[in-house]
Amino acid sequence: MGLAFHYCGIIDGQGTPLLNCKHSGKSCPIGAWSLQINDGKNVNINGLSSINSQLFSIAMNRCQNVHMTRVNVLAAGDSPNTDGIHVQQSSDVTILNLNIGNGDDCISIGPGTSNMWMESITCGPGHGISIESLGIKAEEDGVHNVTVKSTTFTGIQNGDSGVKVSEVTFEDIKGTSATKIAINLIVVQ
Repeated sequence: MGLAFHYCGIIDGQGTPLLNCKHSGKSCPIGAWSLQINDGKNVNINGLSSINSQLFSIAMNRCQNVHMTRVNVLAAGDSPNTDGIHVQQSSDVTILNLNIGNGDDCISIGPGTSNMWMESITCGPGHGISIESLGIKAEEDGVHNVTVKSTTFTGIQNGDSGVKVSEVTFEDIKGTSATKIAINLIVVQ
């Protein structure tokens, strides 16, 4: 048994009014994640679209054996905190054939994530694929065995992160960058 979403349509987070509020400088509501799955086992997401998210589009927390394919995520290129896919404290995650464009990370990988395979991802605009938010707590699970393969980045902005990161593979990566440095890997030994 598990949780399955098969060609179930479009989740419209209706984030435009919140984005307009943030741009106005007024005090705004926090916003909502479009889809969050906690403690899922054998999760299969196929053919889902998420548009105009207020915050994260799809988040996986403490999930095992996740298979996500043919997912489309679109949010405004200047929308903050709209990570397309966020995964943390999860294992055995496979993400294939995704198209993601937003104002934040296309895919963000948080503490405690292991055995994650991402392939045939089209990312941009956005911040790219990030391993992030590590080291906030003194005792925290790291990230390991992450593979990114056959992925295209277009107009991305990327940042730095890194604590307890191991076994990360980048293969057949193409694209353009909105900054002078397209890929910035900092290795600390």
